[in-house]
Amino acid sequence: MCEAVRSDPMALLTSAVEGVVALFAEASPAALGEVMIDCRRQMDRLEAGFTQAAGRFAVNREYAAEGAPTAVSWLRANCRLSAGAAAERLNIARQLDQLPDTDQAFHSGEIGYQHAALIARVAQQVGAEPVRKAEGDLLKWATRFDPNRFSLITRRLRHVVDPDGALADANRAYDQRFLHVSQSFEGFFFVEGRLDPEGGAMLQTALNSLMHPVPGDTRLAEQRRADALVELCRRQLESGALPQTGRQKAQLSITVSAAALAGLPGTEGGNLNWAGIVPAATAQRLSCDASISMIALNDKGLPIDVGRATRSIPTGLARALAVRDGGCRFPTCDRPIDWTQAHHLQHWTQDGETNLENVFLLCGFHHHLTHEGGWRLVREDDGSLQAIPPPAGHRRRLPVVAASRPVEPTATPRPVEAAARST
Repeated sequence: MCEAVRSDPMALLTSAVEGVVALFAEASPAALGEVMIDCRRQMDRLEAGFTQAAGRFAVNREYAAEGAPTAVSWLRANCRLSAGAAAERLNIARQLDQLPDTDQAFHSGEIGYQHAALIARVAQQVGAEPVRKAEGDLLKWATRFDPNRFSLITRRLRHVVDPDGALADANRAYDQRFLHVSQSFEGFFFVEGRLDPEGGAMLQTALNSLMHPVPGDTRLAEQRRADALVELCRRQLESGALPQTGRQKAQLSITVSAAALAGLPGTEGGNLNWAGIVPAATAQRLSCDASISMIALNDKGLPIDVGRATRSIPTGLARALAVRDGGCRFPTCDRPIDWTQAHHLQHWTQDGETNLENVFLLCGFHHHLTHEGGWRLVREDDGSLQAIPPPAGHRRRLPVVAASRPVEPTATPRPVEAAARST
Protein backbone atom coordinates (compact mmCIF):
# COMPACT_ATOMS: atom_id res chain seq x y z
CA MET A 1 0.00 0.00 0.00
CA CYS A 2 1.39 3.38 -0.98
CA GLU A 3 2.10 6.06 1.64
CA ALA A 4 -0.65 8.33 0.25
CA VAL A 5 -3.31 5.72 0.83
CA ARG A 6 -1.88 4.74 4.24
CA SER A 7 -2.03 8.35 5.47
CA ASP A 8 -5.55 9.12 4.12
CA PRO A 9 -8.30 7.76 6.44
CA MET A 10 -10.99 8.08 3.77
CA ALA A 11 -8.88 6.15 1.28
CA LEU A 12 -8.36 3.50 3.96
CA LEU A 13 -12.11 3.39 4.58
CA THR A 14 -12.82 2.99 0.87
CA SER A 15 -10.32 0.16 0.65
CA ALA A 16 -11.75 -1.49 3.78
CA VAL A 17 -15.31 -1.25 2.46
CA GLU A 18 -14.27 -2.91 -0.78
CA GLY A 19 -12.67 -5.69 1.24
CA VAL A 20 -15.78 -6.21 3.39
CA VAL A 21 -18.06 -6.30 0.33
CA ALA A 22 -15.78 -8.92 -1.20
CA LEU A 23 -15.84 -10.85 2.08
CA PHE A 24 -19.67 -10.90 2.03
CA ALA A 25 -19.56 -12.41 -1.44
CA GLU A 26 -16.91 -14.99 -0.60
CA ALA A 27 -17.73 -16.01 2.98
CA SER A 28 -19.29 -19.40 3.57
CA PRO A 29 -22.95 -19.43 4.71
CA ALA A 30 -21.85 -20.60 8.17
CA ALA A 31 -19.51 -17.61 8.56
CA LEU A 32 -21.84 -14.95 7.20
CA GLY A 33 -23.60 -14.36 10.51
CA GLU A 34 -20.46 -13.34 12.39
CA VAL A 35 -19.29 -11.19 9.48
CA MET A 36 -22.63 -9.36 9.42
CA ILE A 37 -22.55 -8.78 13.19
CA ASP A 38 -19.03 -7.36 13.09
CA CYS A 39 -19.88 -5.19 10.10
CA ARG A 40 -22.97 -3.80 11.83
CA ARG A 41 -20.92 -2.86 14.91
CA GLN A 42 -18.44 -0.91 12.80
CA MET A 43 -21.24 0.77 10.87
CA ASP A 44 -22.75 1.94 14.17
CA ARG A 45 -19.36 3.37 15.17
CA LEU A 46 -19.19 5.23 11.87
CA GLU A 47 -22.71 6.54 12.51
CA ALA A 48 -21.54 7.82 15.90
CA GLY A 49 -18.63 9.68 14.32
CA PHE A 50 -20.78 11.03 11.49
CA THR A 51 -23.48 12.20 13.94
CA GLN A 52 -20.93 13.99 16.09
CA ALA A 53 -19.46 15.65 13.00
CA ALA A 54 -22.92 16.72 11.83
CA GLY A 55 -23.53 18.34 15.21
CA ARG A 56 -20.26 20.31 15.01
CA PHE A 57 -21.06 21.27 11.41
CA ALA A 58 -24.44 22.66 12.52
CA VAL A 59 -23.12 24.50 15.59
CA ASN A 60 -20.39 26.22 13.56
CA ARG A 61 -22.91 27.11 10.80
CA GLU A 62 -20.62 25.72 8.13
CA TYR A 63 -23.69 25.05 5.97
CA ALA A 64 -24.25 28.81 5.53
CA ALA A 65 -20.92 29.16 3.70
CA GLU A 66 -22.36 26.93 0.97
CA GLY A 67 -25.64 28.85 0.71
CA ALA A 68 -27.81 26.35 2.59
CA PRO A 69 -30.46 27.88 4.89
CA THR A 70 -30.19 25.13 7.55
CA ALA A 71 -28.00 22.22 8.49
CA VAL A 72 -30.91 19.87 7.71
CA SER A 73 -31.22 21.18 4.16
CA TRP A 74 -27.45 20.81 3.64
CA LEU A 75 -27.50 17.22 4.90
CA ARG A 76 -30.45 16.42 2.64
CA ALA A 77 -28.72 17.82 -0.41
CA ASN A 78 -25.26 16.40 0.20
CA CYS A 79 -25.49 13.32 2.41
CA ARG A 80 -28.47 11.43 0.94
CA LEU A 81 -30.62 11.87 4.03
CA SER A 82 -34.30 12.66 4.37
CA ALA A 83 -35.26 15.70 6.42
CA GLY A 84 -36.37 13.46 9.29
CA ALA A 85 -33.14 11.44 9.27
CA ALA A 86 -31.03 14.60 9.20
CA ALA A 87 -32.97 16.20 12.06
CA GLU A 88 -32.69 12.99 14.10
CA ARG A 89 -28.89 12.98 13.79
CA LEU A 90 -28.65 16.61 14.85
CA ASN A 91 -30.82 15.90 17.89
CA ILE A 92 -28.63 12.93 18.85
CA ALA A 93 -25.55 15.16 18.66
CA ARG A 94 -27.17 17.82 20.87
CA GLN A 95 -28.46 15.43 23.52
CA LEU A 96 -25.38 13.19 23.72
CA ASP A 97 -23.22 16.20 24.53
CA GLN A 98 -25.03 16.06 27.90
CA LEU A 99 -25.00 12.25 28.19
CA PRO A 100 -21.35 11.23 28.18
CA ASP A 101 -21.93 7.57 29.08
CA THR A 102 -24.36 7.11 26.20
CA ASP A 103 -22.01 8.98 23.88
CA GLN A 104 -19.16 6.65 24.86
CA ALA A 105 -21.28 3.51 24.41
CA PHE A 106 -22.38 4.74 20.99
CA HIS A 107 -18.83 5.49 19.79
CA SER A 108 -17.51 2.16 21.04
CA GLY A 109 -20.24 0.20 19.25
CA GLU A 110 -21.68 -1.08 22.51
CA ILE A 111 -25.12 0.26 21.51
CA GLY A 112 -26.48 0.83 18.01
CA TYR A 113 -27.61 3.96 16.23
CA GLN A 114 -31.31 3.33 16.86
CA HIS A 115 -30.72 2.80 20.57
CA ALA A 116 -28.86 6.11 20.73
CA ALA A 117 -31.66 7.81 18.81
CA LEU A 118 -34.26 6.54 21.30
CA ILE A 119 -32.26 7.80 24.28
CA ALA A 120 -31.77 11.17 22.58
CA ARG A 121 -35.47 11.42 21.82
CA VAL A 122 -36.57 10.86 25.40
CA ALA A 123 -33.88 13.32 26.58
CA GLN A 124 -35.35 15.91 24.21
CA GLN A 125 -38.83 15.24 25.64
CA VAL A 126 -38.12 15.22 29.39
CA GLY A 127 -34.72 16.91 29.63
CA ALA A 128 -31.22 15.52 29.99
CA GLU A 129 -31.15 15.45 33.79
CA PRO A 130 -33.80 12.71 34.35
CA VAL A 131 -32.23 10.64 31.57
CA ARG A 132 -28.77 11.06 33.09
CA LYS A 133 -30.08 9.65 36.40
CA ALA A 134 -31.43 6.59 34.60
CA GLU A 135 -28.57 6.38 32.08
CA GLY A 136 -26.95 3.29 33.59
CA ASP A 137 -30.16 1.27 33.46
CA LEU A 138 -30.99 2.55 29.99
CA LEU A 139 -27.62 1.45 28.62
CA LYS A 140 -27.97 -1.94 30.28
CA TRP A 141 -31.34 -2.52 28.61
CA ALA A 142 -30.06 -1.13 25.32
CA THR A 143 -27.41 -3.83 25.14
CA ARG A 144 -29.99 -6.55 25.83
CA PHE A 145 -33.01 -5.47 23.77
CA ASP A 146 -33.56 -4.79 20.09
CA PRO A 147 -34.72 -1.22 19.28
CA ASN A 148 -38.43 -2.12 19.23
CA ARG A 149 -38.40 -3.60 22.72
CA PHE A 150 -36.06 -0.89 23.96
CA SER A 151 -38.51 1.77 22.79
CA LEU A 152 -40.95 0.47 25.42
CA ILE A 153 -38.34 1.29 28.10
CA THR A 154 -37.81 4.86 26.88
CA ARG A 155 -41.55 5.42 26.50
CA ARG A 156 -42.11 4.19 30.04
CA LEU A 157 -39.52 6.69 31.27
CA ARG A 158 -41.43 9.43 29.45
CA HIS A 159 -44.68 8.45 31.16
CA VAL A 160 -43.04 8.38 34.60
CA VAL A 161 -41.15 11.66 34.31
CA ASP A 162 -43.61 13.65 32.20
CA PRO A 163 -47.13 12.15 32.32
CA ASP A 164 -48.73 15.36 31.05
CA GLY A 165 -46.43 15.39 28.03
CA ALA A 166 -47.17 11.70 27.37
CA LEU A 167 -50.92 12.45 27.49
CA ALA A 168 -50.45 15.35 25.09
CA ASP A 169 -48.59 13.00 22.72
CA ALA A 170 -51.45 10.50 22.92
CA ASN A 171 -54.01 13.20 22.13
CA ARG A 172 -51.94 14.37 19.16
CA ALA A 173 -51.71 10.79 17.89
CA TYR A 174 -55.49 10.47 18.16
CA ASP A 175 -56.04 13.72 16.29
CA GLN A 176 -53.81 12.49 13.47
CA ARG A 177 -55.85 9.34 12.78
CA PHE A 178 -57.19 8.88 9.26
CA LEU A 179 -58.34 6.24 6.79
CA HIS A 180 -58.43 6.52 3.01
CA VAL A 181 -60.20 3.92 0.83
CA SER A 182 -59.82 4.51 -2.91
CA GLN A 183 -60.37 2.42 -6.02
CA SER A 184 -58.05 2.16 -9.01
CA PHE A 185 -59.12 2.02 -12.65
CA GLU A 186 -58.42 -1.75 -12.55
CA GLY A 187 -60.94 -2.20 -9.73
CA PHE A 188 -58.46 -2.71 -6.87
CA PHE A 189 -59.12 -0.96 -3.57
CA PHE A 190 -56.23 0.77 -1.81
CA VAL A 191 -56.42 1.24 1.95
CA GLU A 192 -54.14 3.74 3.66
CA GLY A 193 -54.44 4.97 7.20
CA ARG A 194 -52.99 5.79 10.55
CA LEU A 195 -54.40 4.83 13.95
CA ASP A 196 -53.56 5.93 17.45
CA PRO A 197 -52.10 3.24 19.75
CA GLU A 198 -55.48 2.18 21.14
CA GLY A 199 -57.15 1.95 17.73
CA GLY A 200 -54.16 0.12 16.26
CA ALA A 201 -54.07 -2.35 19.13
CA MET A 202 -57.79 -3.02 18.76
CA LEU A 203 -57.44 -3.66 15.03
CA GLN A 204 -54.34 -5.84 15.47
CA THR A 205 -56.05 -7.94 18.15
CA ALA A 206 -59.09 -8.52 15.94
CA LEU A 207 -57.01 -9.36 12.86
CA ASN A 208 -54.77 -11.76 14.79
CA SER A 209 -57.81 -13.78 15.85
CA LEU A 210 -58.88 -14.26 12.22
CA MET A 211 -55.66 -14.66 10.24
CA HIS A 212 -54.39 -18.06 11.39
CA PRO A 213 -53.33 -20.21 8.41
CA VAL A 214 -55.37 -23.26 7.53
CA PRO A 215 -53.84 -26.63 6.59
CA GLY A 216 -52.30 -26.42 3.13
CA ASP A 217 -52.61 -22.61 3.18
CA THR A 218 -50.56 -21.00 0.41
CA ARG A 219 -51.39 -17.39 1.32
CA LEU A 220 -48.72 -14.95 2.44
CA ALA A 221 -49.10 -13.32 5.86
CA GLU A 222 -50.18 -10.03 4.28
CA GLN A 223 -52.85 -11.87 2.27
CA ARG A 224 -54.17 -13.58 5.41
CA ARG A 225 -54.24 -10.16 7.11
CA ALA A 226 -56.25 -8.69 4.22
CA ASP A 227 -58.66 -11.63 4.34
CA ALA A 228 -59.06 -11.14 8.09
CA LEU A 229 -60.04 -7.49 7.60
CA VAL A 230 -62.63 -8.49 5.00
CA GLU A 231 -63.90 -11.20 7.34
CA LEU A 232 -64.39 -8.62 10.11
CA CYS A 233 -66.51 -6.54 7.75
CA ARG A 234 -68.50 -9.58 6.58
CA ARG A 235 -69.39 -10.54 10.13
CA GLN A 236 -70.54 -7.02 10.96
CA LEU A 237 -72.69 -6.89 7.83
CA GLU A 238 -74.26 -10.29 8.52
CA SER A 239 -74.90 -9.47 12.18
CA GLY A 240 -77.30 -6.66 11.24
CA ALA A 241 -75.75 -4.51 13.97
CA LEU A 242 -74.57 -1.75 11.64
CA PRO A 243 -76.75 1.39 11.38
CA GLN A 244 -78.97 1.81 8.34
CA THR A 245 -77.86 3.81 5.32
CA GLY A 246 -80.86 5.71 4.03
CA ARG A 247 -83.84 3.40 4.49
CA GLN A 248 -81.97 0.14 4.09
CA LYS A 249 -79.80 -1.87 6.42
CA ALA A 250 -76.11 -1.94 5.55
CA GLN A 251 -75.62 -4.81 3.11
CA LEU A 252 -73.45 -5.85 0.20
CA SER A 253 -75.48 -5.53 -3.01
CA ILE A 254 -74.81 -6.95 -6.44
CA THR A 255 -76.88 -6.66 -9.61
CA VAL A 256 -76.51 -9.65 -11.89
CA SER A 257 -78.43 -11.27 -14.73
CA ALA A 258 -80.01 -14.69 -14.36
CA ALA A 259 -77.81 -15.87 -17.24
CA ALA A 260 -74.63 -14.90 -15.37
CA LEU A 261 -75.82 -16.66 -12.20
CA ALA A 262 -76.51 -19.76 -14.28
CA GLY A 263 -72.96 -19.63 -15.64
CA LEU A 264 -74.01 -19.28 -19.27
CA PRO A 265 -71.16 -18.35 -21.62
CA GLY A 266 -70.94 -14.81 -22.92
CA THR A 267 -72.33 -13.13 -19.80
CA GLU A 268 -70.55 -10.17 -18.26
CA GLY A 269 -70.74 -10.96 -14.57
CA GLY A 270 -72.34 -8.74 -11.95
CA ASN A 271 -72.24 -5.12 -10.84
CA LEU A 272 -71.10 -5.03 -7.20
CA ASN A 273 -72.07 -1.89 -5.33
CA TRP A 274 -68.97 0.34 -4.75
CA ALA A 275 -66.74 -1.98 -6.80
CA GLY A 276 -68.22 -2.20 -10.29
CA ILE A 277 -68.13 -5.25 -12.57
CA VAL A 278 -66.99 -8.54 -11.00
CA PRO A 279 -66.73 -12.02 -12.62
CA ALA A 280 -69.78 -14.27 -12.80
CA ALA A 281 -68.00 -16.74 -10.47
CA THR A 282 -67.87 -14.04 -7.79
CA ALA A 283 -71.55 -13.27 -8.25
CA GLN A 284 -72.37 -16.98 -7.89
CA ARG A 285 -70.34 -17.24 -4.67
CA LEU A 286 -71.99 -14.16 -3.15
CA SER A 287 -75.43 -15.53 -4.04
CA CYS A 288 -74.86 -18.88 -2.30
CA ASP A 289 -76.52 -17.47 0.82
CA ALA A 290 -78.17 -14.17 -0.04
CA SER A 291 -81.53 -12.50 -0.31
CA ILE A 292 -82.45 -12.29 -3.99
CA SER A 293 -84.79 -9.64 -5.40
CA MET A 294 -86.00 -10.59 -8.89
CA ILE A 295 -86.46 -7.58 -11.20
CA ALA A 296 -88.33 -8.07 -14.48
CA LEU A 297 -87.20 -5.91 -17.42
CA ASN A 298 -89.00 -4.93 -20.60
CA ASP A 299 -87.49 -5.26 -24.07
CA LYS A 300 -85.74 -1.90 -23.58
CA GLY A 301 -84.02 -3.05 -20.38
CA LEU A 302 -86.21 -0.95 -18.08
CA PRO A 303 -87.55 -2.48 -14.84
CA ILE A 304 -91.27 -3.24 -14.88
CA ASP A 305 -91.62 -5.34 -11.72
CA VAL A 306 -89.65 -5.97 -8.55
CA GLY A 307 -90.36 -9.18 -6.66
CA ARG A 308 -89.96 -9.87 -2.97
CA ALA A 309 -86.56 -10.78 -1.54
CA THR A 310 -86.22 -14.58 -1.70
CA ARG A 311 -83.78 -17.49 -1.57
CA SER A 312 -81.52 -17.21 1.43
CA ILE A 313 -80.52 -20.05 3.76
CA PRO A 314 -83.49 -20.61 6.10
CA THR A 315 -82.85 -20.31 9.82
CA GLY A 316 -83.69 -23.95 10.50
CA LEU A 317 -81.30 -25.17 7.81
CA ALA A 318 -78.57 -22.84 9.10
CA ARG A 319 -78.89 -24.41 12.56
CA ALA A 320 -78.81 -27.93 11.12
CA LEU A 321 -75.68 -27.05 9.11
CA ALA A 322 -74.01 -25.75 12.26
CA VAL A 323 -74.75 -28.99 14.12
CA ARG A 324 -73.74 -31.27 11.26
CA ASP A 325 -70.63 -29.50 9.94
CA GLY A 326 -69.31 -27.74 13.05
CA GLY A 327 -66.98 -25.61 10.92
CA CYS A 328 -65.46 -25.44 7.46
CA ARG A 329 -66.02 -28.73 5.59
CA PHE A 330 -63.19 -28.31 3.07
CA PRO A 331 -60.95 -31.36 3.62
CA THR A 332 -58.36 -30.82 6.38
CA CYS A 333 -59.64 -27.30 7.22
CA ASP A 334 -60.33 -26.71 10.91
CA ARG A 335 -61.78 -23.20 10.88
CA PRO A 336 -64.65 -22.82 13.38
CA ILE A 337 -68.33 -22.27 12.68
CA ASP A 338 -68.14 -18.48 13.10
CA TRP A 339 -65.74 -18.27 10.15
CA THR A 340 -68.00 -20.08 7.68
CA GLN A 341 -70.47 -19.32 4.88
CA ALA A 342 -73.06 -21.58 3.24
CA HIS A 343 -72.02 -23.12 -0.11
CA HIS A 344 -74.15 -24.99 -2.67
CA LEU A 345 -72.34 -27.95 -4.21
CA GLN A 346 -74.68 -27.60 -7.18
CA HIS A 347 -75.54 -23.92 -7.49
CA TRP A 348 -79.19 -23.09 -7.00
CA THR A 349 -79.36 -21.44 -10.45
CA GLN A 350 -78.44 -24.85 -11.90
CA ASP A 351 -81.37 -26.50 -10.10
CA GLY A 352 -79.31 -27.22 -6.98
CA GLU A 353 -81.57 -27.49 -3.94
CA THR A 354 -81.12 -25.60 -0.71
CA ASN A 355 -81.07 -28.59 1.62
CA LEU A 356 -78.71 -30.59 3.81
CA GLU A 357 -77.56 -32.81 0.97
CA ASN A 358 -76.48 -29.93 -1.26
CA VAL A 359 -75.37 -27.20 1.16
CA PHE A 360 -72.17 -27.29 3.23
CA LEU A 361 -70.29 -24.77 5.31
CA LEU A 362 -66.99 -23.35 4.03
CA CYS A 363 -64.69 -20.67 5.43
CA GLY A 364 -64.28 -17.56 3.29
CA PHE A 365 -60.91 -18.69 1.94
CA HIS A 366 -62.18 -22.06 0.73
CA HIS A 367 -65.49 -20.62 -0.46
CA HIS A 368 -63.53 -18.29 -2.74
CA LEU A 369 -61.35 -21.23 -3.81
CA THR A 370 -64.35 -23.30 -4.93
CA HIS A 371 -65.79 -20.50 -7.07
CA GLU A 372 -63.11 -18.14 -8.40
CA GLY A 373 -60.29 -20.61 -7.67
CA GLY A 374 -61.61 -23.42 -9.85
CA TRP A 375 -61.68 -26.14 -7.17
CA ARG A 376 -64.65 -28.55 -6.99
CA LEU A 377 -66.20 -30.28 -4.01
CA VAL A 378 -67.89 -33.65 -4.53
CA ARG A 379 -70.10 -35.34 -1.94
CA GLU A 380 -69.24 -39.01 -1.36
CA ASP A 381 -71.76 -41.71 -0.42
CA ASP A 382 -70.74 -41.56 3.26
CA GLY A 383 -71.43 -37.81 3.41
CA SER A 384 -67.79 -36.73 3.25
CA LEU A 385 -66.45 -34.22 0.73
CA GLN A 386 -63.68 -34.78 -1.79
CA ALA A 387 -61.74 -31.73 -3.01
CA ILE A 388 -60.79 -31.83 -6.68
CA PRO A 389 -58.12 -29.34 -7.74
CA PRO A 390 -58.41 -27.25 -10.91
CA PRO A 391 -56.66 -28.31 -14.11
CA ALA A 392 -52.88 -27.95 -14.22
CA GLY A 393 -51.75 -24.39 -14.74
CA HIS A 394 -54.80 -22.82 -13.07
CA ARG A 395 -53.82 -19.65 -11.24
CA ARG A 396 -55.03 -20.81 -7.78
CA ARG A 397 -53.71 -24.17 -6.60
CA LEU A 398 -53.47 -26.11 -3.34
CA PRO A 399 -52.02 -29.53 -2.65
CA VAL A 400 -54.41 -32.41 -3.35
CA VAL A 401 -56.02 -33.35 -0.04
CA ALA A 402 -57.80 -36.40 1.29
CA ALA A 403 -61.52 -36.70 1.90
CA SER A 404 -62.89 -34.88 4.91
CA ARG A 405 -64.48 -36.43 7.98
CA PRO A 406 -67.62 -38.44 7.17
CA VAL A 407 -70.99 -37.39 8.52
CA GLU A 408 -74.16 -39.30 9.10
CA PRO A 409 -76.38 -39.63 6.01
CA THR A 410 -78.67 -36.63 5.72
CA ALA A 411 -81.69 -38.95 5.27
CA THR A 412 -81.81 -39.32 9.04
CA PRO A 413 -83.52 -36.49 10.96
CA ARG A 414 -81.00 -36.44 13.80
CA PRO A 415 -79.04 -33.29 12.79
CA VAL A 416 -82.24 -31.26 12.35
CA GLU A 417 -83.62 -32.57 15.61
CA ALA A 418 -80.39 -31.66 17.38
CA ALA A 419 -80.56 -28.16 15.99
CA ALA A 420 -84.13 -27.79 17.12
CA ARG A 421 -83.21 -28.86 20.61
CA SER A 422 -80.48 -26.24 20.77
CA THR A 423 -82.96 -23.36 20.34
